[in-house]
Amino acid sequence: MSAKTEAIAGINDLSAQAIANLADGSLDGETAAPFYVGIRDSYVEALEDLDGDESEVDDDRMHEIADGAPSVYTHNAMREALDTGAWAREVESPPDVPTMANLAAVALYELARDVLTALAERYEELLSEHDGDN
Repeated sequence: MSAKTEAIAGINDLSAQAIANLADGSLDGETAAPFYVGIRDSYVEALEDLDGDESEVDDDRMHEIADGAPSVYTHNAMREALDTGAWAREVESPPDVPTMANLAAVALYELARDVLTALAERYEELLSEHDGDN
């Protein structure tokens, strides 16, 4: 197998707990695991879609993944914010209208970006490890 294939497999093997740990999140309720695994699966799909020698998912795609990570349903998004620990984050870009739902959405987006950054760093580590094997 190629280094890229091995590195993608390594990312795909990460559990929800491992992903939460990479991004300093938590896994406290039933909505947290699907949140983290959904981000991982979307990131793996983006990696598989890379052409030829590309090794990084571009920022636009990372934004799309992060933006799509939280539930679109307010009740579910609020539960995700609680279950993942996003509620405790100090948001970097507060919304114009700071309702609880808007703050939760921003916190979940920022957590998703942190997850993606951590996954990208882990992917690069795995790529380097497996590149030396070939």
